[in-house]
Amino acid sequence: MPVVSFFSNIDKNLTIVITGAFSFTDQKDFMKAYADKEIGRCILDMGLTLDIDRSALGLLLLLKDTIATDTDISITHCNSKVRKILIMARFDKSFHIE
Repeated sequence: MPVVSFFSNIDKNLTIVITGAFSFTDQKDFMKAYADKEIGRCILDMGLTLDIDRSALGLLLLLKDTIATDTDISITHCNSKVRKILIMARFDKSFHIE
């Protein structure tokens, strides 16, 4: 499965792990991961993400617009290719990239 999520009801932390190439084909699973949850912190673990396309960047923006505005969203463990794409798209201005 390219998108797997873990949610803690105790501290309201959501971790979404994305595997392989992240694209629009992952839309349903990605949106299901954060639907109907009161999220305190969101971590997008991209340690196993090989590539990310434009439509997936749109999915990240949709995530940001959908969850609470005060929710911390971190993108972690990016490889150099994914990090470069995120920085070129100026996602470092809207997300914490670690």
